[in-house]
Amino acid sequence: MELGLVNSSTLLNNLIKLNQMKSKGIGTKIYEVNKKLGIDKVANGIARAVGKKDCGCKKRAQQLDNVQNKLTSMFQGNKNK
Repeated sequence: MELGLVNSSTLLNNLIKLNQMKSKGIGTKIYEVNKKLGIDKVANGIARAVGKKDCGCKKRAQQLDNVQNKLTSMFQGNKNK
């Protein structure tokens, strides 16, 4: 597996595209950034090397989104009281 450096214009273009995408929450945003940077491939490669099916990135992203949604609703509920 070869890891190459991303030039600044490619990185900038990827960040602009990422900013334009609609995300569910912070977990999804982190997942999308990692995917754009290729970190997910490295994480999945390591996971497979140690006998795992995948790195669990999607599951963690969903869990973070759920926590964010609960916190948001909890604090918004307090605002209205």
